[in-house]
Amino acid sequence: MLTTDLKFGEVQTLSSLTAPDMEKVTFTNILDNGHGGIALLTFSAGQELSEHIAPAEVMVFVTEGELLLDINGTTHTIQAGQFILLGNGVRHRAEAVRDAKVMLVKIKP
Repeated sequence: MLTTDLKFGEVQTLSSLTAPDMEKVTFTNILDNGHGGIALLTFSAGQELSEHIAPAEVMVFVTEGELLLDINGTTHTIQAGQFILLGNGVRHRAEAVRDAKVMLVKIKP
């Protein structure tokens, strides 16, 4: 079953869906259907997500700012307008170089 707090057929602006929190990375669910979904992550400069394993096939799309993404020991710099794909079960960590918003698209195998 699809879950979302947004209205279908209504134009949305990603930047207005969330604001930086100096204490933690924020997650805003855009939609989820139990087999994957789309979320918006908001980082303040310097915030990070510690190393973890991707729970699905993932697209990390930076919509604003700049993110360092360490994947299996290789660090990638991803800037606004760029994205990277991760496979299910891949170890990674993320750190914001500057305030950043990231669209995370997850598809479970």
